[in-house]
Amino acid sequence: MLQTKALPRSLTNEIFAEQFDELHRLSRQMLKRVTLHLSEVQIALRYEYIRGAILHILADLDPNARRMPGLEDIQDHVSDSALIDDIISFCETGFSSRSD
Repeated sequence: MLQTKALPRSLTNEIFAEQFDELHRLSRQMLKRVTLHLSEVQIALRYEYIRGAILHILADLDPNARRMPGLEDIQDHVSDSALIDDIISFCETGFSSRSD
């Protein structure tokens, strides 16, 4: 997915949009129901920030890449479940904070 987004092609973009645009729209609608303090723009931006963070983590966790910049010394000792817990916490914090 990261390569698809990093190296866009018109046909690839069309296929990607057909597969995922509705899911993203529904996800933002669901988030709107639980984050009444945020505007639609803030919800969309925070949703995109989280998607980007998750894509990078997944790419770094690829067994062929397994490199998290700045964490090389500990990455072999961080479990996938610990990373998932951190991502969830990151998401909750991002959506619970107020917009300025």
